[in-house]
Amino acid sequence: MTAARVRRGGVPKGRKGKSRVAVPRKIVKRLPMDQARANRWARIAFALFLAVIAAVVLVALDLPARAMTAVGEAIGRAGFTVKRVEVVGIKHMDSAPVYRMALDQR
Repeated sequence: MTAARVRRGGVPKGRKGKSRVAVPRKIVKRLPMDQARANRWARIAFALFLAVIAAVVLVALDLPARAMTAVGEAIGRAGFTVKRVEVVGIKHMDSAPVYRMALDQR
């Protein structure tokens, strides 16, 4: 028996090596720049698009607010907490509610 040679699909003959996405030549002809500069601007625009998508996802997950809350709590644990409140300007009012509101906040 002879071993039959089986051809499997590989890289097409027209493409060799690493392929990069480029701006089509029809579009580049209409632009006031060359192909390399158009490709660079397309890569920059795509990177900015991905950065905006990442920022929207972070805000949707509420991560900036959680980070700021964690920073505030860490500062509070470091000793920067309100321990005393000096109430000024209330002569005809009980100052106990003011103290409670100021000291109970987190």
